[in-house]
Amino acid sequence: MGTATGSRSSARDRSHSGSSAAPWVALVGPEEEENLSLRYLAAVLTRAGFQAEILQFNRPDELGAVVTALLSVRPPPLLVGLSLAFQWRAKDCLALAVALRERSYQGHITAGGHFGTFACRELLADFPELDSVCRYEAEATLVALARAVAAGESPAGVEGLGFRDARGAVVLTDLPQPQELAALPWPDRRGVPTSCLGHTMVPLVGSRGCYARCVFCCIAAWHALARPARPFRTRPIADVADEMAWLHHERGVDIFVFETFDRLEPLLLAIEEARRACDLPAIAQMTFGEDLCANDGTTPEAAAAALTAAGVDAVGVNCGAGPLVCLEALVKTGPPTGIVARCIAPNAGLPQRIEGNFVYSAGPEYFGEMVPRMLAAG
Repeated sequence: MGTATGSRSSARDRSHSGSSAAPWVALVGPEEEENLSLRYLAAVLTRAGFQAEILQFNRPDELGAVVTALLSVRPPPLLVGLSLAFQWRAKDCLALAVALRERSYQGHITAGGHFGTFACRELLADFPELDSVCRYEAEATLVALARAVAAGESPAGVEGLGFRDARGAVVLTDLPQPQELAALPWPDRRGVPTSCLGHTMVPLVGSRGCYARCVFCCIAAWHALARPARPFRTRPIADVADEMAWLHHERGVDIFVFETFDRLEPLLLAIEEARRACDLPAIAQMTFGEDLCANDGTTPEAAAAALTAAGVDAVGVNCGAGPLVCLEALVKTGPPTGIVARCIAPNAGLPQRIEGNFVYSAGPEYFGEMVPRMLAAG
């Protein structure tokens, strides 16, 4: 069993019980890169006195190995949490719950994530192997659930939970108030970081939710349904900068990429604060719409000028309305110089609804055709 490390720079937030007798919780989900959802949950569990273990489950053929890993440890986990963020992986995670029960696992099995939240009633009705579903943001919910399970108490008092009562009826408890993001410990950073082109790569988020209302986006729906009055929350910039400095000194991160900013002012503030924390190369990427303007009206030309003056090492464009719009915006930022490079990371564009499904038109072939044009743009 592992213990969470590197959650925040103070001893208080990095502390854990360190006792082999401490009850442990298994968090299972994809980990192609660091899964911040699971790693934030591991951090809050550790701070609450539980041991937390993250088990990688990236592909269906890993099912047997995950079951063995969960049941070969004595005592077995007090609670198993399954990541149901994506519908396309639901069959794999639910098969894991079935396999655990077939192997006589008697502990509590819960699930969570976007799909788990939206399909909570159906999951509890159709899969008796699940004991509960943690709905929406689950840091407070999962800690309260682990405490209730450890004490042998009913989960009825756990906010943000879906479960079955004694008659088998699905019960949804009230949602907890959303936590201030600065009050959360930094995510668990155990293990060897991912590397890309020889550089250590770790994800970091400065906000949760979104102020937009895109009908195809589960993030917008998730936060709008959870807390309509507050669908978007940000971390204090200084807190983000402190985590960045910690990631540099403790995890070897040597480049920072600021991406998907659709407003120039917070991007400039983030860069300024990060420069105070540590002096590392910085790549700044903004998102532009089909009108080649960011949500605050900033043009690619204005963004490039302001970011160059702020001292970034590369100016770029990411996501937005697809490869062509990203390329057009990149061209308008101007050619690279000997001091400031250019970069691009487009998405697959905006989806169209076809026969009830959202379909993205920019496929692999189209991306391949666009790459020479992107390289030619610098």
